[in-house]
Amino acid sequence: MRVAVVGMGSIGRAWTISFLRAGFDVSVWNRNGGAIDDALILIEGVLSELEDKGLLNGQHPHILMNRIQRCETLADAVKGAAYVQENVAERLDVKQMIFQQMDASAETYAILATSASGIVPSAFTERLSPSYS
Repeated sequence: MRVAVVGMGSIGRAWTISFLRAGFDVSVWNRNGGAIDDALILIEGVLSELEDKGLLNGQHPHILMNRIQRCETLADAVKGAAYVQENVAERLDVKQMIFQQMDASAETYAILATSASGIVPSAFTERLSPSYS
């Protein structure tokens, strides 16, 4: 199963590592593409540390890194993902924009999740179209 991580700051990197360790393929996207490059370097370093401590259950960091797909667009990142984890700036206007774009591009069965901690999710999801029947 494939998941998508939207936003590759510290929270997005942590989610990516968690999903990789759990066996998922992960597509990643960030508005600033350079942030993805930095994130991938940091993720590989953390995976190496986890391997050194015996916390990867025999998985090799390079094999896990090969399960990450860097995406140039948000639509590419969420396409085919069953679960999408959003981790963008904690600003209502940004979350509204990202969730509208994810809603338009994600599979109808995809779960759209957020790492928001200071904004009530209904504030940025109220205009999304329901995909349930």
